[in-house]
Amino acid sequence: MDTQPRQDYDLPLLSMHVLLRLSLACVLMTLSPPQSQADAYEDAIALYLSGDYQKSLIICEDQLAEADSFKEKWYLLGIDAAMATGAYQKAQVILEDGLEDRRVSGIKLYPAGHRVALFNQQDQAAKDYLEKSVPYINSVRYSNVAADSLVYLGRAALKLEVDPRVVLEVFYDPGMKATPPLREAFLAAADLALEKEDYAVAESTTQQGLIHFPEDADLLYRWARALAGSGNDQMGPTLNRALESNPHHVPSMLMLVDHSIDAEQNDQAIEVLDRILEVNPNQPEAWAYKAIMAHLDGNSELETTCKERALKHYQKNPEIDHLIGKKLSQKYRFKEGATYQEAALALEQAFRPAQLQLAQDLLRLGDEAQGWALADDIHNKDGYNITAYNLVQLKEVIDGFKSMENDDFILRMDAAEAAIFGNQVMDLLMEAKQTLQEKYEVELDHPITVEMFPNQSDFGVRTFGMPHNPGFLGVCFGDVITANSPSSAIAHSSNWKAVLWHEFCHVITLNMTHNKMPRWLSEGISVFEELERDPSWGQHMNADYRQRILRGSMTPIDELSGAFLNANTDQDMQFAYYQSSLVVAFIVEQHGHEALRQTLHELGLGTPINQALATHTKALDLLDTEFRQWASQRAKDLAPTLNWDEPDPDIVRGQAIETLLKATPNNYYHLMSAAREFAAKQDWAKVVEITDTLIEAYPEHRGLDGSLYLGSRAHAALGHLDREWELLKALCQIDGDIPDAYQRLMEIAASRQDWDSVATAARKFLAVNPLTPKPYQSLAIALEALQEIEGAIDARQTLIKLNPLDPAKAHYDLARLLKSTSPEASRKHTLLALEEAPRYQEAQKLLLDLVGKGAQGQSAPNQQKSSPLPQQDSTIEPEA
Repeated sequence: MDTQPRQDYDLPLLSMHVLLRLSLACVLMTLSPPQSQADAYEDAIALYLSGDYQKSLIICEDQLAEADSFKEKWYLLGIDAAMATGAYQKAQVILEDGLEDRRVSGIKLYPAGHRVALFNQQDQAAKDYLEKSVPYINSVRYSNVAADSLVYLGRAALKLEVDPRVVLEVFYDPGMKATPPLREAFLAAADLALEKEDYAVAESTTQQGLIHFPEDADLLYRWARALAGSGNDQMGPTLNRALESNPHHVPSMLMLVDHSIDAEQNDQAIEVLDRILEVNPNQPEAWAYKAIMAHLDGNSELETTCKERALKHYQKNPEIDHLIGKKLSQKYRFKEGATYQEAALALEQAFRPAQLQLAQDLLRLGDEAQGWALADDIHNKDGYNITAYNLVQLKEVIDGFKSMENDDFILRMDAAEAAIFGNQVMDLLMEAKQTLQEKYEVELDHPITVEMFPNQSDFGVRTFGMPHNPGFLGVCFGDVITANSPSSAIAHSSNWKAVLWHEFCHVITLNMTHNKMPRWLSEGISVFEELERDPSWGQHMNADYRQRILRGSMTPIDELSGAFLNANTDQDMQFAYYQSSLVVAFIVEQHGHEALRQTLHELGLGTPINQALATHTKALDLLDTEFRQWASQRAKDLAPTLNWDEPDPDIVRGQAIETLLKATPNNYYHLMSAAREFAAKQDWAKVVEITDTLIEAYPEHRGLDGSLYLGSRAHAALGHLDREWELLKALCQIDGDIPDAYQRLMEIAASRQDWDSVATAARKFLAVNPLTPKPYQSLAIALEALQEIEGAIDARQTLIKLNPLDPAKAHYDLARLLKSTSPEASRKHTLLALEEAPRYQEAQKLLLDLVGKGAQGQSAPNQQKSSPLPQQDSTIEPEA
């Protein structure tokens, strides 16, 4: 269950001096009445934009009470201020007064009145206001309508389903290009782009607007939304800027609440919601978020109460059910989320956001026929919606995939890749199901869908709705797994077997808990089970993790899910995975696997995580304290004889590495710097000296930049093949994604005719990259030598599918292996070999032999048996 990491938006409350400065400014405005109506309007606007909606509303009402003022702008601002404070009835009164005022046109008031009427339960009036806007909209074709009026008409036109591009070009562009430009035009254009999920356009629009209105909270908020949609980690600072400009900016605070719920920081979410309700006690989205939190806490009575409160002033508001459902889906509660989207559509059948979210929910639930049909329908009706367009394009890609199915899995892959390693994928999935079902006492009675994408953009669309992929190799939705193929740019050096094992473990835990589990526990168990399956998979203690743990950088267990969301760097994200797996390992070691399993069972019943942990382990504060002590000891146990003092860059800068080593000869960081420096200079003797010291102290130093691999390279350069062999064998046993090391190990093992080691290294290589010929060639040779003929045949057959450099030889070798068991297949491949190389003598002899056997009827299987290892294949050459 992997979700998108994000910048830390844990925004502090505004400092007291900012609030005091704002309050003082408002008092001074009250004490010093403006000298003119223009000054009064500027002051009222300034108060509104800074978040003092009540005082802005008071000034509006005062001005509307004056008989000689031009009132259109006061009506409009008064409506906005009243709506912002939840005074919906007051907004209705101001609207009606404006419409009765003969000096005021309805060109802006009718469009503005639509929302006011809805929040006063006046559905028919809302429709009437839109209809009365139509003549004004049509007049744009033949009359000169002011740019500010065009913006209002454009918003109404969209509700009337006018083509969005026409609205942008005819109604919004004039305001953005006006002199001076209109703030409202940029806001309207950005809203249109965000509605269509075109985040690039939304970002560029808001940036253009911010040139003219640099600290406008509404523009900053929309920019933050665009950044979030495109996966940009600058969303947090941008949201901070919005709240600095307007501490009472409700949309920005709602965005912060959304983030806090994602991070399971419920106390912060409640605090911000209270601030919102101080601004607007009737704010519907705030009450919807309260309903979401109640749902996640299993409090259905409170959930119902909060939802009713959200709908109090606008009972047919589809946005409420949509928001609740979308948030539940983001929490992997797809069934519950889909139910809410259906409720939203029952209120407004054509509500596009609910339709789109429902389509994605259905696809993630495995209801593909309905999901794809809905996505296609959305695209047909709204060709500008980016997500719907992407889904329709993706459907064509998936339709071209090869589908491999049995009672347990529906596996979809690129057809060419499926022919090469589809069986390997299916075998691994079957093993994972058997192992993990038994371990967690779960029985899945339905097939699991697994889709592997060679194009990471397709993976992004299937997984996130957009081509952007924030670095994930795979994601599990419960009964659907999506993964990047090893051929994709992002997964080319990762262990695909470990990825699928990890994701299938999510299938088990999410089904056990009915998707009611915190992210840290789900990820922690999956990483833990990787290590249980193969110690070379998963996450391991390393220098970075050691230092983070010992300097107190671990996150408290009850806040650990937030560590994924708040990760600023890839290293932060990886440490969140690692710490989560450590917590799981600690629970299993101290309390037993049954305690972990029972905790998952409790979560499935709706028990909150802290209570479930306390029941089956210890109270959370005590558990956290003991875990920290346990983890700290694990960190200290990593290479304890090394000096782990991190060097000060300012002190070591410019100093020779020999000088640093002389001062602290066993400092890990100095030793690693020296090894890399001497390797760059090809001073292999010194590299050997340093890496031998490191390996003795830190024998599990993984990675291509670790001492085991650096040492093997140095010994190879010096001709110390025995020592190189030892180091590579040790490294390959503990590291699951280093194909360069596996390749070299295959070569050395073949030269030693250590066929078990050749086979082991080849299989490890294939777990990273199953789409290259060399490891299949090595595996076939090794298995034939080990008399595992069936496996050798399988490797040879796969090799042929990969277009080997010598196809004639590949067909001949396969024909030779098939000779005894499948003469007809052997004959076929012999002919293919001769087709490639007609003078191929060995193939000619084999064909004659096969023809002779056919004439004789048959020969005993053990007669004229091929040599287990043909002379021409006795060594494995390094791949060019």
